[in-house]
Amino acid sequence: MSPFVPSLCIREPLTGIVRPRNFAVLLFGRETQRHVPGAFSTFSAYPGTDRTDPHSRRHELAGSILDQARRLREQLAAQAPVVFDKTDLERPNVAKYPERALYEATGNALAHRDHELADPTRVTAFSDRIEFNSPGGLPLGVDPVAFGEGRADPRWRNQALAWFFSRLQLAQAEGQGIPTILRAMAESGCPPPLLQTDAMRVLCGLRAHPRHLRKGAAQAGG
Repeated sequence: MSPFVPSLCIREPLTGIVRPRNFAVLLFGRETQRHVPGAFSTFSAYPGTDRTDPHSRRHELAGSILDQARRLREQLAAQAPVVFDKTDLERPNVAKYPERALYEATGNALAHRDHELADPTRVTAFSDRIEFNSPGGLPLGVDPVAFGEGRADPRWRNQALAWFFSRLQLAQAEGQGIPTILRAMAESGCPPPLLQTDAMRVLCGLRAHPRHLRKGAAQAGG
């Protein structure tokens, strides 16, 4: 398929048994969590701006990471309604979040996470933002300061996963996910994303378009 992607399976040198590689199990396995316990995702939605509201909903998404990407997209589509403003002649219809940024953040969180950790990929929607928490720190060689500013050099933790996500149009190639998110947010009129990292996780936070926040504030005020 590509000189950059190894075969999906490998033959054990002593027994001759053919077994799937780790990335093949993640992408196409029928019982992925049996072999990689942390390879699942959670999606949570809160009506307010923090986790204190008791009226939240939570979904645990198992299966292959391709299945998880599809189901996360379905959940996120409901978080991006369009608001119409007849006074804005240039852009009367505005989505709460640009679709491209949502899809790219999903692909990044799934493809670039550390699958050796037992923690799930967490996507959490609030009234004013959506947070994508990817387990594990940045790949080796990525400068945290440059990452936070959106100008880090492209690095892939798992090149095979990234290659498949790119070909399946679940993420941008050549490590261009963050620049794509930055561009999509700017072009839609949304605030720039919040990018944070430490030794245990990478966070990408997408903030809602200001028009939606104004609408929410007006509704709250009665």
